[in-house]
Amino acid sequence: MQMKNALDKNNVTIVEDFDNLKMKLGEFDITFFNGSYKKSKLKFGENVNSVATLVELNGLKALLTGDMNYKNGGEKLIADKVGKVDLLKVGHHGYIGSTSFGFVKKLKPEYAIICNNSSKVYPDVRFKLKHISKSKIYCTADSNGVKAVFEDEIIINSNIME
Repeated sequence: MQMKNALDKNNVTIVEDFDNLKMKLGEFDITFFNGSYKKSKLKFGENVNSVATLVELNGLKALLTGDMNYKNGGEKLIADKVGKVDLLKVGHHGYIGSTSFGFVKKLKPEYAIICNNSSKVYPDVRFKLKHISKSKIYCTADSNGVKAVFEDEIIINSNIME
């Protein structure tokens, strides 16, 4: 409640429904997906409500999927709207329930970034990224951090903490 009170005190608008909201952030075009809360009779957990963010610049596309998983069909809806991407931040740390076959096949990311150790990525997720989309996989914990730079192409730098 302390956060809400501080926002109210400073006249900050709280946006609670922002599915498909488009905005500019500097030169980047940003689109938010999965920005409407979904209640379900089945217990999937809060990860099904994780926001996905599409970042675009000069024809390059990166999809950042937070903790999203495929349990409520959100991946399919987003993949159908977004299409091919250059970079995918894999949802839910590459654990079971993330990154469905259809999602990877539709997005076909050249690069897949996973916020995890390589040894902890679910084998099914790794298989789909390597063999379906033929993505180059970077795990942030193994790489000492990963940075993607949008220029004429996406440039991936690892070991960014050195």
